[in-house]
Amino acid sequence: MKYFTLSELTHSLTADACGIDNTPTAEAVPLMVELITKVLDPLRERWGVPIYVNSGYRCPALNRKIGGSSTSYHLRGMAADITSRCVFHNVALYTEIRIMHRAGLLPLTECYLERQGFYIHVAYDPDNINPQPFIEV
Repeated sequence: MKYFTLSELTHSLTADACGIDNTPTAEAVPLMVELITKVLDPLRERWGVPIYVNSGYRCPALNRKIGGSSTSYHLRGMAADITSRCVFHNVALYTEIRIMHRAGLLPLTECYLERQGFYIHVAYDPDNINPQPFIEV
C-alpha cells in the first residue's frame, strides 16, 4: 500500500458526527487491502497527483445512515468513492480509469461517475471482475 491507508478507507465525517463506530470487520480488512493494491494505488501511480477517498468501508449502521444500498460493496470493504476535488479533473480521471481497465491494468467490478462528476465510485470484487463496469449516474 503505497498511496492509501486503511484509515483513509474507514474515516467518515458522518460516522464521527453521529457517533458511529466504523471499525472494519476482520473479513473486510484483507478486501480493503486488495482494493488499495489492485485498484487505488495503481490508479494513483498512473494519475500522478493525489486522489482522495470520500467514502470507503461502511459498517451497516453508517451505510443505513447515508442511505446506501443493502448490497453495497462498501459494506465489505470492496469499494471507494474517490475524487480529485475538481469535477473537471474527476471526468478526466474517470476517462483514465476506463483506459486503464480496457488495457487490463485496472480490474474493476463497478465504476460509476456519480452526480455529474462530483465523485467516482470504484469497486473491486476478485470473484466478480466486470468487463464493462462503467455507468454514469
